[in-house]
Parts: sequence; structure tokens; C-alpha cells
Amino acid sequence: MSSRLEDLPSDVLLYLGRFLPGRLGLPLSKHILSILGTPRSIAERALWRYGAPLCLAVEARRKDDAALEVVRSLLGIESVKRTINTTSIDTTSDEPTCIGTALEAAATAGNAKTVSLLLDHGALATDKHELCDHETCIFVERFEESLNGMPSRALIAAVEERRPGVVRLLMDAGADPTLGDGEALKEALMYGGDIEILRIILERIKDPNFVDNIPPYGTSAMSIAVEYGNVAGARFLEDWLALHMINFTMDAFLAQALRRGTL
Repeated sequence: MSSRLEDLPSDVLLYLGRFLPGRLGLPLSKHILSILGTPRSIAERALWRYGAPLCLAVEARRKDDAALEVVRSLLGIESVKRTINTTSIDTTSDEPTCIGTALEAAATAGNAKTVSLLLDHGALATDKHELCDHETCIFVERFEESLNGMPSRALIAAVEERRPGVVRLLMDAGADPTLGDGEALKEALMYGGDIEILRIILERIKDPNFVDNIPPYGTSAMSIAVEYGNVAGARFLEDWLALHMINFTMDAFLAQALRRGTL
């Protein structure tokens, strides 16, 4: 009984292709290329190259539609899915860096569909994962002692990168913008932050005069807007009836405003 070479299983063809370059014929070469381009094949190679959980975070931050299907394929691998809330260290660069969970990677890239897929498969919007031993995580872990709880790093990443759709997705899934002494609200006001994100957060907090407990104590949303010269943000806060002066260290607040000429 005879059979065509291209009818062999994909993994067998790929294995043979390592030893018979240029000898399989153009139609078969195209067939192998089509196999290499399938989400399953890409997912398997990503797992082989990066291991779990890094493979999931790497694919989650890619911006093309094909990457979404690769993430879906990776989530179908039990060893990968078990690490969905594990922090990843990217060791492929000269200096290993912490890139967070797959959810944080997807949120940073603004991949709303990937964020939604990860949430559906058990990713925690609260981002309550164990911190790794990377120096950034160690700093954050120590800093947590002065906060009212650890903020969702995926939420903070989405705010910093101005991804309003992702911010809403994460908050609907349980990410609390008041944790970390309102870090999400502060980030939305810094560096001329996104007004739509500010609106989404205030709709959830419902308090434009929310203050933190970090020295110099009592820093408000309005004082952040003034310090960073965010005129649009300050006007938006006024529409929400935010007080002009709500800071327990008023002299510091006034000094910031006068120095920047934004009072």
C-alpha cells in the first residue's frame, strides 16, 4: 500500500524537512510552510522556545489577529494554562526583564480581544499573582506595605498606555481602581492622561476628591492634575465638583502650582 508524502502527519513532515531541504518539491514545500503558519504550530514552537509562562505573555502582547488564535492554542495546552497568572521573566534579552503576566502583557499592548480571551480562561483581573524575584517586583512588594492593597498591574499598564477599552474590560472583571491608594486615577491624570479613561475610573470611584495615604499625605486627584499641568484633567475634575484645595500639605500643593504656573 502506497501513500503520498504530503499525507504524512505534520510533525513527521516537519522533521523530514530538517534533513531534506530542497528535495521535497515545491508543492510539498508550500505545504510545510502552511503547516508552520498554523496557530497550533506557532504555539508549539513558542512553548518550545520560551517555555511556560513566558510563551503566553510573548504571544499575548503581539498585535495581529493571528496572535489571538496562537494564544487560544496555547491556552489549550494544560501546562501553559496552569501558569496563566504567573509572572514572566524575559530572559531572551541581554538584560532579563519582568514583563508580568500574560494579562498584563496583553493590556499593555491594548489587545482587548486577547484580554477578554485570557479573562475567560481564568486570568485574574485583580492581578493577585505571586511576584517574581526580579528587582522591580521586589520593590513593588516592599512598597505595598504603604498602600491600601496592591493595585492590578494589568489595569495600571492599560491606563499608562491609554487603552480605555481594556481599562473598562478589566474593571468590569473586578480590577479595583482604588487599590494602591488610587494609583489608576493618578496615572490617568499624569502626563496629560486620557480623559476617557479618567471618566471610566471616576464613574467607578464616584469620588473626585479621593486622596491617598502616601507622604506627604492626602494628595488628591486635583493636586496631581495641577502638578503635571494637566489642564484638561483639572477642568474635567471641576465638572465632577472636585475641590480645588484638598491636600493635607497645602504648602507643598501651592508650591507645586506656583512653580509650574498652573494655578
